[in-house]
Amino acid sequence: MPYDPNSLSNLDEVKTNHIHLDLVVDFTAKTLTGSAELTIEAISKVATKVILDTSFIDIHSVSLAGKSLKVSPIRQLSRSKRVRG
Repeated sequence: MPYDPNSLSNLDEVKTNHIHLDLVVDFTAKTLTGSAELTIEAISKVATKVILDTSFIDIHSVSLAGKSLKVSPIRQLSRSKRVRG
């Protein structure tokens, strides 16, 4: 996978094969509310987590096969501090 300097996700470890969005648009409040279902595939043997680039998105829950998973927001890293080989 080519390096994407505009993403904070772990593109070199996992890839998204499909996204199903179910959204409600509120033009007055300038918001989108809803859910996203992602089909994700590990492309690295060292992949142990999925890091989503979620700038300006509030995530309320994450689940896998109906089981709740831990959401761990990470602090935004400066793009200049990210180094990839």
